[in-house]
Amino acid sequence: MYPDSFGEGGACDEFEGVPCQNDAALCCYNTDKWCPSDDNCVADNGAYPFGDKPIFSNQLTDPYALTPFPNAIFWDWATIFILAFGNLGALDFQARCMAARCPKTATVGCFIAGLATFLIGVPVSYLGAIIRYYYGPDSMYAEFEADTCSEILGLPTCGMWMPDAQATVKYLTHEAPSFLGGWFLIGIVAASMSTADGAILAMGTVFSHNVIRNIGGTFVTKDNLLMVARISTIPFTLAAILIAAYYESSHSAGATGYLLIVAFDVVLATVVAPLFGCFYVKDPSPCAAFFAIIFGALTRIIMEFALPKDGFLLLPYGGPEFLDYGPAASSLYPVFFDKTTENLWDPSVEGCDQPRFEDYTGADSLAAFGVSVLTFVVIQFSGIGKDFGGSTFVPYTKDFEEEDESKNLATTDLGISQDPKAELKEEPKVDEAET
Repeated sequence: MYPDSFGEGGACDEFEGVPCQNDAALCCYNTDKWCPSDDNCVADNGAYPFGDKPIFSNQLTDPYALTPFPNAIFWDWATIFILAFGNLGALDFQARCMAARCPKTATVGCFIAGLATFLIGVPVSYLGAIIRYYYGPDSMYAEFEADTCSEILGLPTCGMWMPDAQATVKYLTHEAPSFLGGWFLIGIVAASMSTADGAILAMGTVFSHNVIRNIGGTFVTKDNLLMVARISTIPFTLAAILIAAYYESSHSAGATGYLLIVAFDVVLATVVAPLFGCFYVKDPSPCAAFFAIIFGALTRIIMEFALPKDGFLLLPYGGPEFLDYGPAASSLYPVFFDKTTENLWDPSVEGCDQPRFEDYTGADSLAAFGVSVLTFVVIQFSGIGKDFGGSTFVPYTKDFEEEDESKNLATTDLGISQDPKAELKEEPKVDEAET
């Protein structure tokens, strides 16, 4: 039974509903049209029993946009902020910019990459709605937990839909054109490999150049620095393999997606504030940068365990949309079935005991970033710890001119100078005739 009536332009008219048997004024599912036999049923996308649409234009502005289902609007905006600003501190991205021929090349490259990401990412974002149609709660593949109820859905049992973790892969390999599905999977593998090796190489390089080089004494020299950088990638590679193999996530975002967000979450909470300070403060303080990293990291760690998190990524908004599923309440038919009144579930008699969702994931990320920014600003402009750290916090500047000069002054086996300026430095020859 649809929630609207004939002639209202809603689901009843859209799916050509028919009068119900027990109450002809109500609109019910057209079985003869949409499900003439058990092996020939077409989903009406009513989303058990209503509310589903291909696109929700107000999903990022209204917490109740997905009624009767909850909307993780705060988590969506927090994720956008984390990925947008946390990416600024990504080592692999910075390495690509630093490897550019000039600042203009790096800037143009970033704009081109951003435009390409936008053109590719927006169409792919619609993939979720497409997969929901084929493998969602109103599809032939849908499975539900029997011992669950939901009052807003009118379901005394079988209220909680069990999403298929492999729905994306199944869609790309079964429903999508084989060419597009294959290239999409290849793109996922290629992007994963590119991100993984870029991050590992960047961490190994930074660890060898900025950590071991400063505390290793004479252990690291300019002659073996490259070898040390290569060896440094080994422990980071092993750590990445162990995390990927044994990490299991309870979050609906999935293990891979959630780990990616957490990675940039850590970067945002620690190094993004000092990174901005390095570029936009006239005389940045190493002490301010150091404590901004420490306090940001501590805030993030403490709030990770202090804030309530039930794993559903939903703030405890008011309204029945933000109530979790409760245990089975009755053995009677759901309220939207075409049955007599005595056979339908009455929530006022047999209620559904539903706890409210409560997950503050994202608030810890934003708070940690705020603490990091505040710490940097306070220490930077108060002048605290100007001599903090001694020689350990002295910036390392690579002397390119010295290396170029040593190369140019090198001679070949024939004893000919390779310095292009050598001729200018020679004494002018005197013409014997003029003498």
